[in-house]
Amino acid sequence: MTYKHPLGERRKLTTGARFDHAQTRVDTENRSSAIGELADPQEGCMNRRQVLGGVGLFAAAVTTVEQASSQTPAGGVNRAVVSAASDCVGKGQVCLSHCHVLLAAGDKSLGECAKMANEVVAVCGALLSVAAQSAPSLSRLAGVALEVCRRCESECRKFAHAPCKDCAAACAACALEIGHFSVGRKSEPVG
Repeated sequence: MTYKHPLGERRKLTTGARFDHAQTRVDTENRSSAIGELADPQEGCMNRRQVLGGVGLFAAAVTTVEQASSQTPAGGVNRAVVSAASDCVGKGQVCLSHCHVLLAAGDKSLGECAKMANEVVAVCGALLSVAAQSAPSLSRLAGVALEVCRRCESECRKFAHAPCKDCAAACAACALEIGHFSVGRKSEPVG
């Protein structure tokens, strides 16, 4: 069987050349590869939604960091807070995905870690946007983010998994940068 290629060539289709999904499965008993640690044990590999979600989040964070770094320091953008919040969002997303995989496999001990990772992704994502814009609500949101980062760090330190350790380190670094940022500013009145 042949078909006409868009460039005008004729190509022959081979029958029986099907993708064998069974050969692409990850051995759930032996999780030696990095992808194996993040794999869904029921499906055997990461699904498209997990991969695209991570790639989309990373692209959004990089774009926001690039936009913030292109602004001048006179604009009031605190690049250290933007960078730390971006790292915290990325590591938190990886930790959250890791927790979901283990929760799906029946490990209920990571339930609270997943909740904290979810909260830190949401709050630090908002902090990232607000810090990049130098919005007036930055100091108030920074206080909330500081508290959330400290709680997430405390929860993630309870586990020996690499994604949890990375998330804890990112939360600690973000809390440190928020602390440096907050020292020089007084709190703005609400309302």
